[in-house]
Amino acid sequence: MREALLRITSSYTEFTSNSKILLLFVISVLVVVLLDENISDCDRGRRINPAVFLLSLWSGISYAFVRVIPRKNKILYLISLLILFVITSLSGQFVISEEAFENSVYSASSGGVTVILSAILIVACFIIYFMIARNLFSDKTDRITFMIVSLMLHLFDFYSVNTATLSIFLSPIRIGSIVVHIILPLLLWLYLENEDKIIQALMSEEEATEDGDNEEIPEEWDMKKHKILNIRNMAIAFAALIVIFAAVVFVLNNKINSLYDATVMLEKAANTKMSVYEVTKDDGSIVMTLMISPEGTVIAVDGGGRENGDACYELISEYTDNVDKWYVYGDDEENKGAYRHCKEKGITVDEVYLISGIERLK
Repeated sequence: MREALLRITSSYTEFTSNSKILLLFVISVLVVVLLDENISDCDRGRRINPAVFLLSLWSGISYAFVRVIPRKNKILYLISLLILFVITSLSGQFVISEEAFENSVYSASSGGVTVILSAILIVACFIIYFMIARNLFSDKTDRITFMIVSLMLHLFDFYSVNTATLSIFLSPIRIGSIVVHIILPLLLWLYLENEDKIIQALMSEEEATEDGDNEEIPEEWDMKKHKILNIRNMAIAFAALIVIFAAVVFVLNNKINSLYDATVMLEKAANTKMSVYEVTKDDGSIVMTLMISPEGTVIAVDGGGRENGDACYELISEYTDNVDKWYVYGDDEENKGAYRHCKEKGITVDEVYLISGIERLK
């Protein structure tokens, strides 16, 4: 169990690098729960079940930040905004950087269509966030603050190379980004728009009778008493999400590791492959074989007489001026002529062997 937890933690760290986005979301959920228990809805916006922010972590964080910022005092408000800028900048890396650009859709495509589609989807994303803000807050300042925090979070949402495909600024036209930043927030907005109807549909007849016959459900509803959308079930749903997220990270990490291992094996195989070059006659027969290992060891085999010397010299000098080992068929001019010719022209040879590799001539 311990090893499994360590593996999950390691996989999460590898997947999100130094990102603090999940930690911010957990803190935000706790803040929302505490505030909704102690602050009346007429004070700031509306009471809402934090579980719905599982659809959009960034909306949940923005909502919590708005709830804690004091807006009545302008100085405190500006100081709080400054603190929020610092906190959001710690959630990830800035999207405008060389590393982020290299992992964005723009580095792979220079077409104007990509830029236009990206701009449309980015604008659509923040329109949805604005619709969410209008549903959550009646005060204009709170809506603006919500949008500012959302924008800041997305400007620092380059968490790692693995998560670059989920950034609305770096990869707006990729499926992952569209699902996370457009489809899920849109579902959140639809829920907020129809919250009362959904709550009424979920409430049992018995509970409805206890509250009064067909009494209209107030906007301020108690999550503790609600059978389905209560804090306990919210915590269960949140825990389930964490487990699912950890499982997804674990699977992705295994796939990434498998791909990495395969790449290493291919690279190793490529590096251990000997480069082979040949000098041939017009009839296709091989005069000399030159082999160069990945470590740089140069081996020459045969070469024949002096009539092949120039061709052998040209091939060797194209890659090196030193031959580590030269194997010949015999010690006569017919078999060592090319070898002697190359030496006379400046090619150094460290060792010379008969082709059997048993008797060393030098």
